[in-house]
Order: sequence, then structure tokens, then C-alpha cells
Amino acid sequence: SVASNIQFIADGAFRNFGSLLLNGIDYQAHYDWHMDDLGAWNVGITGTYYMHRTTTAFAAAPPVDSYCSSVGAGQTLRDCVPSSPRYYYRAQLGWTDPDGAINATLFLNYRSHYFEAGQGNPPAQYLTQFPHFSFLVPALATIDLSLGYKTGTAPTNPYLQNLIFQLTVLNVMNKYPPFAYRIVSGGGAPAAFDSAGASGGFSPLGRYFNFAIVKAW
Repeated sequence: SVASNIQFIADGAFRNFGSLLLNGIDYQAHYDWHMDDLGAWNVGITGTYYMHRTTTAFAAAPPVDSYCSSVGAGQTLRDCVPSSPRYYYRAQLGWTDPDGAINATLFLNYRSHYFEAGQGNPPAQYLTQFPHFSFLVPALATIDLSLGYKTGTAPTNPYLQNLIFQLTVLNVMNKYPPFAYRIVSGGGAPAAFDSAGASGGFSPLGRYFNFAIVKAW
């Protein structure tokens, strides 16, 4: 209770005894081409496919692979299924007008399905009341849109020159996160979707607008 009486503090917690091994495939492709009066076009995709994410809590602990988990109980039991999304990608299709003043880009974001492993095993009476209960979290695909306009040096007023107007719309289709059961003992942060799971959680914001104005001097 008195700081001057403390000679030392012994921290008995275990640290750096575990391990993490992650492997998968990353890929990226991009292509640009010009179509004269139809402007400049571009397509691209960036993605990741995970094969294994193996962790051990300490040296003698059995390894656990989040992409080969046993999830659920009874009729809902699934063996060797991913408890995190295995596949992500972001594809794009872009266009710029011949003068370089107007640009538009469409993005497609994809996250594959997985099985929620963090909710524990539901009691038998719960499965009786909800016969269609499942740990499956379906895949989700969303669309983003970016629209831009550059004034360049065309305006006679110098204050209107070199302005960039950029409108970004995330989740254009206003898709909700995939439905998932959240079983919580004692309450706390109830949600009908995976808000903080191994996948990093989903956002409930829906469609989101962002508008920016940039001036180059």
C-alpha cells in the first residue's frame, strides 16, 4: 500500500511460449489500356487464399489450425472447416475520360464463408427450439464506387484551377453483414452478426458516403 515499501514486482505470466504459422497464396494482377475517344480503362484484382493458420499456446500444447476446426455439437457438428474466412479478394474496373478530367472506379470486395467457432456449444434445448441453427457464416460480397473530377487549368479563375472533387461510396448496395447467432452467457454486446470474430468482424454501418475536395497550389 506504500510505494516506498515495494522492493520488487515479480511477474509470473508466461510470454512468448506459443507460436503462429500462417501460409497461403497472395496474388495481384492489373491491366491498363487506352481506347482513344472512349478514354482509358483499367482492370485489376488483389486477393489472398489462406491454407493454414496454426497456433500453439505453449511448447507442449497441441497445434490448432483455424482453417481445419471442429465446430458445433450434435447435428450441427462440422469437422475440419474454416473458422476464419479462407479467401479474400478486391477487384476493380476503372475508367478515365480522354481529357483526364473525369474518372470512375468500381470495386468488388469478397470474403468467403466460414463457421463461427467462438460461440461455444449450444445446449440441447436450444437446438430443439431452433432446429435450423447453424454455425455457418455465409460469404459476403460488397461493391464500392469512386467518382472523381479534376478541373486542371481550364478555369480562368485561379482559385478554381487544380481542384479535385472525389466522391466515394462504400457498400453501394447497402448490404447487411451475414446473419450469425451470438450466444452470450450473462449478456453483453448482443448482435445478429459476427462483430468481433476471428475474421476481424463485420461493420454494421451499411452504405457509407465520403466526399473530399483537394486543392493543389
